[in-house]
Amino acid sequence: MIKFIFLYAISRSGHTAIKNWIGLQCFMPAYSLDCSGHIFKYDQENVICINPKQYDLFERNIINFTFLKNLFDKEKKFTIIVNCENFKPNQEELTKFVDKFTLKYIEKRTQIFQIIEFRDPYNNMASLLKLRKGENLDSFMYFKNLMLEYINEIDNKTNYIENKILINYNKWIFDIEYRKSITKHLDISFTDKGFLNISSQSSFDKNCEKADEMRVLERWKYFKNDSIFRKIVDDQRLHDFSLKHFNFYLNFNNSNKKATIKRGFSKTYI
Repeated sequence: MIKFIFLYAISRSGHTAIKNWIGLQCFMPAYSLDCSGHIFKYDQENVICINPKQYDLFERNIINFTFLKNLFDKEKKFTIIVNCENFKPNQEELTKFVDKFTLKYIEKRTQIFQIIEFRDPYNNMASLLKLRKGENLDSFMYFKNLMLEYINEIDNKTNYIENKILINYNKWIFDIEYRKSITKHLDISFTDKGFLNISSQSSFDKNCEKADEMRVLERWKYFKNDSIFRKIVDDQRLHDFSLKHFNFYLNFNNSNKKATIKRGFSKTYI
């Protein structure tokens, strides 16, 4: 069986760790591709970066059809994960990366999955602020607006992607049963390979490579008094989304003017 997995996510949402975790549990050989020309091959417990010229993969940032056809001719089963980082979650946006001809070729010959991965907006934005320190408000407003488009698709206010699979990063980090359920949706065997020893390239934990040792749900505290952070995340749309999917939101409207956590009533992951 041949699988193509399109993974939509916003920068610093934890999708790199999830992408590699999926790749290590899929049919081998497995590859991940992104629009910058990077190719990663998954080999048992390892993630290997390959020189793009070796495979002649990309032409003008579009997936090279010749590469795919050669792979189809050579292998009876394989997996490719297409990293659609910062792409808007819709088919029209996808064709900027995979042209329509190639997409039709893939659709006829493979099992296709489309994933939207997301992290709570507060920690996602805090990680972006940490990584892109010194940039102005407009730069981060772009990501906020992109986040709102993701929220609309996740909550089916838009429905550009049918039969989409949602992956909640906060749950993925701490809930093994949730990780098992993801592999069932993707029709792959659950091994949990790579979960504890994949670096997520954190902008906070430069030397930490174990997912369960990273304080990924406390990033917002670093920016709780930052004016840009407040301007971006103090938005009722983000609060409602966070409460619905992560069981908490940040309350900025209190007497001491400090951001505080407000929780719902079900199981929480922060």
